[in-house]
Amino acid sequence: MRCAYQFAAELDLTNKCFCVILKIMNNNLIQTPWGKADSVEQIGEGIFFASTSSHGGYFVPTALLNKIPEDYQRRALKWSGSRNWYEEDCEWASVVVSFAYLFNKDQVTAAQICVDGR
Repeated sequence: MRCAYQFAAELDLTNKCFCVILKIMNNNLIQTPWGKADSVEQIGEGIFFASTSSHGGYFVPTALLNKIPEDYQRRALKWSGSRNWYEEDCEWASVVVSFAYLFNKDQVTAAQICVDGR
């Protein structure tokens, strides 16, 4: 069985469609690079944050990758094995800075400090 993020990445689904897939497939069936998700938080535009028992990160659909700088995508690939997944310890800031309008001011400020320090 394919997982929800694969469907979203392959089909470039809209946020509304992606939410329906998440609901149908349930959190326990979403496979992340770190294992099955224990919880999923919808951020917007098909972006979500998935947590496993040991790790987690942001998922960004393929259709939105053009909004993320290439060097951030390479860093995601290094840490997660995918340009779609942004690991929570090192690469979370790439998503927050690239999609600042989806996050609050404090999150964006913290992310910018992190990115500037790379």
